[in-house]
Amino acid sequence: NACVSTRDADLKQSGRLVPFVALEVSTLASGLGNGVVMVAFPWLALEITGSATAAGVMSAITTLPMLVSLIFSGVGVDMFGRRRVAIAADAISLASVALVPIVGYFFGLSFGILVLLSVLGAVVDPAGITAREAMLPEAARTANMTLDRVNGIHEAIWSAAYLVGAGVGGFALGVWGGETALWIPAGM
Repeated sequence: NACVSTRDADLKQSGRLVPFVALEVSTLASGLGNGVVMVAFPWLALEITGSATAAGVMSAITTLPMLVSLIFSGVGVDMFGRRRVAIAADAISLASVALVPIVGYFFGLSFGILVLLSVLGAVVDPAGITAREAMLPEAARTANMTLDRVNGIHEAIWSAAYLVGAGVGGFALGVWGGETALWIPAGM
């Protein structure tokens, strides 16, 4: 009986971890994808224009829309719900990244289209990040973990994924080229 009750307690605890693990898997995928995009979009700007200035502009141009959307991210999460905003933000981000190789294949990619698609992705990223962070307290309670511990794990996963994603992006650019490399973050 002691063995059965210990096993039941272990199963119950592992079931409590499912929401937290699912949240962190989505954080890992998002961080990896964002890291790849951080490297790939400026590289594509360089490929399209031949200008290092254009690559720098591509990196900088997404900052303003991201800063503006940061102001409204929390309000959007409150109005529409954490899960719904996280899913919508990731879906829009997927579309903005996947459209790059699709448009490139069918129509040819211009710097203007690349800027438009990068801004579209950058506008929704803060809302997705905010929504996932707003899920942490509930995930901590369900997993029977302290919020400090859950937050520490969450931030470590996000930061490591973002850094590793940049490396994956550089590798993918070298192996497959700019447009094809973007299928990686689209899949994330």
